[in-house]
Amino acid sequence: MRYNPEKLIELTRCLLPEDPSLVEEVRFSIQNPRVYLQYYKQKRSDWKEFRRPTNHLPWLALINGLHDRNLIFEFSDFDICDDLPTPKEPRHPIRAKRRAWVIKEGRWSAEYAWEQEKHPSTALKELFIEVAAVYLDKLGYVLCELVPSYHLFTLTIMEKETADQCKELARESGFGMLNILPHPAKPVLPPCPAHPANDPGFRCSLFS
Repeated sequence: MRYNPEKLIELTRCLLPEDPSLVEEVRFSIQNPRVYLQYYKQKRSDWKEFRRPTNHLPWLALINGLHDRNLIFEFSDFDICDDLPTPKEPRHPIRAKRRAWVIKEGRWSAEYAWEQEKHPSTALKELFIEVAAVYLDKLGYVLCELVPSYHLFTLTIMEKETADQCKELARESGFGMLNILPHPAKPVLPPCPAHPANDPGFRCSLFS
């Protein structure tokens, strides 16, 4: 894949058209990769492992710029699993059952509990994305993932009108991908358990 720096600059403008300073930061990482890398190695502890600039450094510079402007949500595997029991701690069946209720629409599934035990971060990531996507869709926004990243997953929020254009610019740049996370096909929360009040034919005796 060939790299197209100008497409990355265009993507940066598309993301924050009213903030030219972000464009300058990304451009600086393209023109002076070693200087940029040394600066951010001092600023970010998770960059200490980088010995030399990588091909995707300008893409990471874009993520850094969005992060500095509080426009990025970054989650590591540790962050997601922080409230889950470790192998030395007992399991919490009540908590697991509650999460299964949300995802399985009110039906307890032992199979899902087993899958969650193997891959808790994946299960919680999918649940978070599903809930967030429904909420943002009502406001005219979409949830997007920036790949590659130095975290388990790195997300940002974009307006629907510009998301497709930004996705294409990211692809054409060759530095990374901007994935628009799909809107869930099913409701996030299951309907309430059967109750007479939820029956269209139910009539309260006080008004019948």
